[in-house]
Amino acid sequence: MPSWSLFADSKDEDDGLTPAQRYMYATEKGIHFRTMFKFCATQSERTLGPDDLMPASFVTEIAGIGQFAEGAYPLYPPEYIFGNLDLLMKTDFPLEGYDAFPGTKLVSGFKGSVADAAGYVAYRTNTQQLVVAFAGATSITHVMHNIHVSKRKHPAGKGCSVHAGIWSVYSGMRTIARELMVKGLQENDVREVVITGHSMGGALASLFAFDVLDMEGITAKGTSLLILLYGSPRVANAVLADHYRARVAAYEAVHGEGTVREYLVKAYNDGVPSFPPTWLGFRHMTNSQLFYYCGCLLRIPQTESEHGQFTVSKDALDLTKIPDHPRGGHGYYNGRDIEKVVRRVLLFKKMMDSGAPDWEKDYLIHIAKIEREWQQQEG
Repeated sequence: MPSWSLFADSKDEDDGLTPAQRYMYATEKGIHFRTMFKFCATQSERTLGPDDLMPASFVTEIAGIGQFAEGAYPLYPPEYIFGNLDLLMKTDFPLEGYDAFPGTKLVSGFKGSVADAAGYVAYRTNTQQLVVAFAGATSITHVMHNIHVSKRKHPAGKGCSVHAGIWSVYSGMRTIARELMVKGLQENDVREVVITGHSMGGALASLFAFDVLDMEGITAKGTSLLILLYGSPRVANAVLADHYRARVAAYEAVHGEGTVREYLVKAYNDGVPSFPPTWLGFRHMTNSQLFYYCGCLLRIPQTESEHGQFTVSKDALDLTKIPDHPRGGHGYYNGRDIEKVVRRVLLFKKMMDSGAPDWEKDYLIHIAKIEREWQQQEG
């Protein structure tokens, strides 16, 4: 039986890994912030159990929206992604399994004036959702803005402070994101506006959501909001967080109870949601949070929302299944390996740009060799 304990040492974890998982972790190249988790994430005294589990239908919905958050990373322009889904979603191709994308109509991609931060607005015709997605960090410049953890005044009111580095990035895209959202609302029959992002993209999405909640007359009465942040760092001080929660209440007072659904998803072993630390005066704006652990999604009590570490009782887990990504980390949300997607995209671009007549065949040969090498080693 694999060791899934939150406190298992590396040897225990290695002993419980499948051959495919050992190869996956041995070939990791991205930074997954597991060390940051050990130093920054504080331990909650509350054990999460079966009563905290989210229903399967909700987990599926959250995973689907996560595809749009991941799709915001500018590895390929959104115009290419949504215009070539038939190719990109084939077996072994970069977007294999991204089943939430079909039926999506791109409104427009956008880039901010600071650090080339990117995102897009798209309309899901089958769900009547307008999606505003923000990309996470992809460059040293983005990282520098993330670690610029001083605070500056936020225009919301007296005492409101915001993460200076992320606010700088957001300020460079604030206007264009709003204009494109309005365009999407005017051109489509929108039931719900979805605001999402992963990592820095989640932080940008939270600041955009704060603005949208106060945009009178932009959304038709009764239009709901779904705010989904994955692995987002803290961006607010306590006063700004209180203002955010007041805006949620005010929006629901106008549009109806339950018209705002908001969640921050924090994965096991991901240190980013615990940064910057609370002792520097930072807080998450939403205290409606979820903990992603070994394929399970559990609700975090609001009183525990600034903690990053949680013990999960065994009776909340399906011990008959081996989790796909037992070590957790920043790149393993919603049952997907983002590093695997990036690897496929980079090889796809290289093969396509080669201009070879059989580049698709060459791509499949190369990706099979890379991703199935562990089978040869075992054999």
